[in-house]
Amino acid sequence: MVELNDVEMKEVDPAAPTSNIPNTTAPSKDEKKDANTLTLDDIKEQVRTIEKAVNSKEPRYILRVLRALASTRKRLNEDVIRRLICFYYGSNSNEREILLGFVQSISQPMDVDTGKTSTTTEKQLTSRPQTSRARAVALPEVDLYIHLIVLLHLIDRNSLKTALDCAKRLVDKTSVLNRRTLDLLSAKCYFYYARIFELNNMLDTIRPFLHSRLRTATLRNDFEGTAVLINLLLRNYLHYNLYSQAQKLVLKSVFPDHASNNEWARYLYYLGRIRAMQLEYTKAHQNLLTATRKAPQQTAVGFRQDAYKFLITVELLLGDIPDKAIFKNPQLKRTLDPYYQLRLAVRAGDLSRFKEVLDAFSERFQQEKTWSLIIRLRHNVIKTGIKMISLSYAKISFSDVAQKLQLDSPEDAEYIVAKAIRDGVIEASINHEQGYVQSREIIDVYTTREPMSAFHQRIEFCLKVHNEAVKAMRYPPKKYQEELETAQAPKLAPVREFMTALINIGKKLPHVPTKEKKTQNLISEMKRMNMNLPARVWIPFYKFPHHVVRIAYTESTVLNSRDRAPYIVYIEIVLCDNIFASPLPIKQNESKLRSTRSEENLTDHIINHQPTSVSGAIGSYLNCETQSLDSELIDSYRSFINSEDADIWSTSDEVTADDQQQSQSQSQLQLQLQLQSVSRRNGLIGYRSNHTMNINPETQSIRSTESHLSQQEIMPSEIRKRLTEVKTTGPILFDRDPDDPSAATLKEPWDKKEQRIRQASPYGHLRNWRLVAAIVKCGDDLRHELLAYQFMVRLKEIWANEHVPVFVRPINILVLSNNSGLIEPILNAVSLHQIKKNSKLSLRNYFLREFGTERSEEFLTAVKNFVQSCAAYSIVCYLLQVKDRHNGNILLDDEGHVIHIDFGYMLSATPKNLGFESSPFKITQEFVDIMGGLQSDMYSYYKILILRGLLAARKHMDKLMPIVEIMQHGSQLNCFSKGNVTLGLRERFHLNMTDEQLEFNVEKMVESSLNSLTTRVYDTFQYYTNGISK
Repeated sequence: MVELNDVEMKEVDPAAPTSNIPNTTAPSKDEKKDANTLTLDDIKEQVRTIEKAVNSKEPRYILRVLRALASTRKRLNEDVIRRLICFYYGSNSNEREILLGFVQSISQPMDVDTGKTSTTTEKQLTSRPQTSRARAVALPEVDLYIHLIVLLHLIDRNSLKTALDCAKRLVDKTSVLNRRTLDLLSAKCYFYYARIFELNNMLDTIRPFLHSRLRTATLRNDFEGTAVLINLLLRNYLHYNLYSQAQKLVLKSVFPDHASNNEWARYLYYLGRIRAMQLEYTKAHQNLLTATRKAPQQTAVGFRQDAYKFLITVELLLGDIPDKAIFKNPQLKRTLDPYYQLRLAVRAGDLSRFKEVLDAFSERFQQEKTWSLIIRLRHNVIKTGIKMISLSYAKISFSDVAQKLQLDSPEDAEYIVAKAIRDGVIEASINHEQGYVQSREIIDVYTTREPMSAFHQRIEFCLKVHNEAVKAMRYPPKKYQEELETAQAPKLAPVREFMTALINIGKKLPHVPTKEKKTQNLISEMKRMNMNLPARVWIPFYKFPHHVVRIAYTESTVLNSRDRAPYIVYIEIVLCDNIFASPLPIKQNESKLRSTRSEENLTDHIINHQPTSVSGAIGSYLNCETQSLDSELIDSYRSFINSEDADIWSTSDEVTADDQQQSQSQSQLQLQLQLQSVSRRNGLIGYRSNHTMNINPETQSIRSTESHLSQQEIMPSEIRKRLTEVKTTGPILFDRDPDDPSAATLKEPWDKKEQRIRQASPYGHLRNWRLVAAIVKCGDDLRHELLAYQFMVRLKEIWANEHVPVFVRPINILVLSNNSGLIEPILNAVSLHQIKKNSKLSLRNYFLREFGTERSEEFLTAVKNFVQSCAAYSIVCYLLQVKDRHNGNILLDDEGHVIHIDFGYMLSATPKNLGFESSPFKITQEFVDIMGGLQSDMYSYYKILILRGLLAARKHMDKLMPIVEIMQHGSQLNCFSKGNVTLGLRERFHLNMTDEQLEFNVEKMVESSLNSLTTRVYDTFQYYTNGISK
């Protein structure tokens, strides 16, 4: 039995020595050695894991080693690293000397202070047998791992210069090795390599190396290396605010799906920052939010802090208020305090408090790279302040608004309030005369409709889904089956044949020598097509259902083109309810039309009577003083009346009755063209509406309608006077030029053309009769035109929604093949080339001639239309890089609008692939003269419209870019043949510029375009080679 004895407790003298008292708090020297030995053993275990990964070819083991690297790094010291190096490298190894030199550079000062070295280390340095075999089995993976440990310790000890040398040596090793087991280790080496250069402020010097390694990693399918290198390059660009370069990298590279969550978090963080700077706040918010969720929640505290700073800023820019719980997080509370103050200022709409926050934390915001985003919040603060004022005051003056919001002037307050009303922020009305804003009384200022509207939207969505589900479960109705039956392919065969016939004519015309003969051949072909009409065919790009009943073949004209022969055709249609089911009109015989005395049968009456009588009638007519017709008209009559080539359009040698009739009609058509030409030249087209030319078959003389009714009342001098008035007061009418037959055709007003053709048509009596036109073009790829059309349609919608008063006229395109199609013509518009060639006037004088004096309302309206359309097409030509902008491709309509056509050369495609036209867009001195000169208000208005249009387009860039991006993938179009077109298009939106910088850039673009030498040289080149007026 153990005997228990009491123990006497004695007091200890404080002055007595304490050597006999055991110290339980201070570790002994042996315990220190055990800690270093334990760390070294852990590293050796990690090395064995690496060897296992190499032998089994399992990268997951190396991934386990890299995960443990963070905890190992905290326990490193010089003693552990020396023993590690000496254990794995022999005494004669060059690597051993170099690594020990790196360690010696940071441990030498410590050795001098102590005055002695550790004898334990010297003993343990030789603890492993130093055999040559032990050195020979060292793996490259182990070598990189040891070098990486040394580099981490140098960074922790702030030995940056030595760490820089070690990092260079480390990446040199990775560059010469090609082992899949090295991929994860190499990625980690690249990360710390970039980190040490960043600490040495030399981050820009490694950009080429990172690009080179990225290409290598991509070729080797090194997913982790690719992800790390992309993130390093993005960090590199963002460090120097190179957002456009970073965006290029994002577009050109593909981030691997198999990358780790940490790398995905970093990539989404950088992507969110890029998109935030590009005003894509919604996408930026999604990216940043996903980055915070993918990031480690406990270890990567610094990363989460940075991500939340940008996330909060972007959320405020979106008009939302961040959740208060974010700012209460213990890991984020201290660092996010300035952003919490920012949140309070924005939520309250307090502009003074917002300025105080900016003044207090401006340096910190700039250091954290959020400054450029935070200054954009001023508009949100003002918007919230206006909303609070509108809720607080039923009526308030602009001076009080300016005082409360600390604006510069009441005018600024008036503009901001008006914009808030337009954007739907507040519901109020403005009294500009008395200078106040009044809230609408019907609204309860203490309630908001936002929850109710959101509730209604959700209900509507649910009801829509329910209705669609019920509809999908039903059997198809009979009407649906009928629509399916009518959509059979045979039903479309006629319209396909009709389109094919039009295209085939366009392919034949280029082989005809002159434009005059081309036009004659075209008219003959169009008349032949009328033999198969009416038919169940239609023009597809016109949306309303209709049937084609006749082609006004005498109006068909070949357009200007050097190598090809596009032509315009005027088509008579009748509207219908159903293209496939509605009955067709009864075919009308052309001969029945002779009794109408219309313009198309004018030559029939001339030919059907004695030529000598007609010639005599013409001679007697000319003997009068009403010489409105010149000798050319007489020559035209006589040449056709006495023509011996009656069978010029005959298809056989035997002259049958039908052939003779067809030949006679061809001669009549040619005569009519000559009549129209001379009539236009003498001003008779404008006079024709009230004084139509008729042939009296009984007297065989030509006279005006009024003179036929009363020969005594109207004297020849009066007729001359009326003709002179028509010439001087009406719009300029162009002569029919054999080299440019389309000028006179296109210049004729559409309503008069439609009325004239309807009177001449056997179908004109139908109530649902309409006239449409189409341009048939062969030899060009109209897919370029279609791309431009889609881009301009979206731009037009954007400008309309943003209330930018500019004018753009997208042209409908029907692509039938890769080199043919139909184009919708612009009505009442002629090219600048045709204007200058036929009117012999400058553009400003032409405006004065067409629209009246400078102070007339019509002239001022036309100039305003000219400026608004010039601004719109300047933006279109700049964004799409449209080339070949000579005066033949620029139209002017009867309201003064400029309209660009022919977008065959845009983006990367240029005429002859020379890239000659270098100006952003075309603006000439003649354009400026119409605006009133360089110092005029309209010229300043033109530049303002370009700025507003670009700002609106930049704001909605995400709606424009997909149009081009979708077309680029796998496309064979010439406009995508050179470089990455979408990158260039994105750069031209200038997302990295502030509004002030963009305004300055617009000034530079307008000035460079106005003074462009290449524009003038290209116009001169077109003048001498193609005869296009400059």
